[in-house]
Amino acid sequence: MVQNYENNQSRTRKGNKLPLAMVSGALVGAVVVLAADSEERRRLKSGSSNAKHKVSDYATRVKEDPQGVKDDWLGRIQSAASITKEAVQKIQEILDEQGSQIKESAQDIQHESKEMIETAKDAGEELQSVGDKAQEAKEELSSDNETNETEETTITDINDKK
Repeated sequence: MVQNYENNQSRTRKGNKLPLAMVSGALVGAVVVLAADSEERRRLKSGSSNAKHKVSDYATRVKEDPQGVKDDWLGRIQSAASITKEAVQKIQEILDEQGSQIKESAQDIQHESKEMIETAKDAGEELQSVGDKAQEAKEELSSDNETNETEETTITDINDKK
């Protein structure tokens, strides 16, 4: 049991090295890119400077008027929430309207499908009666051939006897 605990601890330590290795690799890659590309260095420096100024300005605003910043954020959040609520209502209206249209279309398709099935059944019954007539005609022709063969045999037999 103690051995299992020690194995788990060593696996945990090995598992913790992966994120460290990934971060280290990313930093080394960033340093290589910055060392090789002066334009990238200038862009990064400019972006960092802009971010620093924005954070500094925001911190100054918060120090000067914390309640105003809070009210501004709350107003923005409430505005975003009301816009989101309106969007959700509009989506629901569209879904309701389209859903009813889809339901009507499905009912129409179902009705037309039933009519097509009935028509196909009627056609099948008519074809069956035609098939029965064809079978009857075939049997009639077959019986005529048998009668003719019998008559020919009789005539041949009579000729042979003469």
